[in-house]
Formats: sequence, C-alpha cells, structure tokens
Amino acid sequence: MKNTGTLSKTRTLLITVAMSACLFGCNGANDDEKALADFSAKISNFTEYIKDVDSQINSLDTSDKDSVDNLLAILDDMEEEFKTLAEIDAPTQYQDIENLADEASENMSLAVSGYHAFFESGTFDEEDALAAYEYYARAMKRVKYIGYMLTGGEIPEEENVTIYEDTNDSNILQKWLSDDSGEDSTNAEETPETQY
Repeated sequence: MKNTGTLSKTRTLLITVAMSACLFGCNGANDDEKALADFSAKISNFTEYIKDVDSQINSLDTSDKDSVDNLLAILDDMEEEFKTLAEIDAPTQYQDIENLADEASENMSLAVSGYHAFFESGTFDEEDALAAYEYYARAMKRVKYIGYMLTGGEIPEEENVTIYEDTNDSNILQKWLSDDSGEDSTNAEETPETQY
C-alpha cells in the first residue's frame, strides 16, 4: 500500500513537472501569461530598487562634504529607473498602472531637475527646494498607488497619502529641505507654487 501511494505521488509530480516544462520551457505559455510574468518580474525589480535607494538616501551623512553630490547621483539614477518604470507594458488587467507610472516618472524628473537647480545654483532658495520635494513626494505617492493596485487594495480616497512616517527622523530629504520637518504639505492636485 505504501509503495503504491509513493508511486502515485511520484507519477503525479512527474506529470506536473512535464506539463510545466511543456507550458513554459517549450514555448507553450500563451502571450498573456508571458506578458504577466515579464511585468511581475519588472515590478518586483523596481520594488527592490525603491527599498534599496530609500536606504541609501537615509544613510547619507549630511555632515559629509560629498553628501550633496552623492544625493544628486542617487536622484539621477532614480530618474532613469522611473523612466524605465514608465516604459513597462502592463497586462490588460493592469492598464491603469501605466498612467500612474508615467505620472511618477514625470514628477521624478521635475524633482531631480529642481534638486539640481537648488544645490547647484548657490542661492539655496527655500521655495525651489520645497517645490523639488513636492514633486518627489508626488512621484513616490504614485508608486504607492501602484502598490495598492497590484495588491488588490483600493487607493485611499484622501488626497494626502503619507509616503514616510512623520516620526522617520532619518528622512534626509526633509532634513535638508525644511526646518519644519513635522509638516507634510503634499497635495497631488496643487502645483508647488500655490502652496507658498
């Protein structure tokens, strides 16, 4: 009896493996399945990238003379990664994500441009800095929205979605750009200029 059960399980396992090989190894997967697998892999890579870059930014030492150059280099890389995100072809069931990815990329590009202008101009205009951070927050908000959609959740109805907890004292961007780091004026419907 035991042997029969073991043989049955082994046979079932072999059939399953063979079917999988036929579907995926022998070009048997349909285009939709391949597109979904490709999309999932790219989104997973982007998610890991965001976690890593967040750690890089928060570990920067503001007292280090190279910290600004390091920050700008990280932001330049983020701009490229967000552009890559915007170029991803989403499967039919995730078409809405493409618009969010486009908006995230546009806002990140504006943020990076603003940060370069702020740090490289030598004038250190606070409004320019806050505008750059506003665009950064908008880009990250859209990434968070994408996360909600991919996990089957609903995007919160309120306009303000906190990207970082207010208690996150290691948020280097807020430390550099505002003396009043406890306030979050992020609003996706307003332009930065209207908030000042």
